[in-house]
Amino acid sequence: MSESEVLPSHEGEARKGVFGRARAFLHDISVELRKVIWPTRRELSVYTTVVLIFILFITAFITVLDFGFGQITLFLFGS
Repeated sequence: MSESEVLPSHEGEARKGVFGRARAFLHDISVELRKVIWPTRRELSVYTTVVLIFILFITAFITVLDFGFGQITLFLFGS
């Protein structure tokens, strides 16, 4: 296997070593993070509240199902 297969160049760029690739990776991360539309504090509070209410609802639903199936099992197979 030749070195060009190990470190392919992209779009005419000169091949970079490990540190050059790491630096380019970190640069790309910062560029992408600048594109993110971050929620406001109010939006974040609303989203957090919605998630917590959803979790409570699902927990209650699963608890009711568990209790119901437990009662059905006790009825069918005795205690």
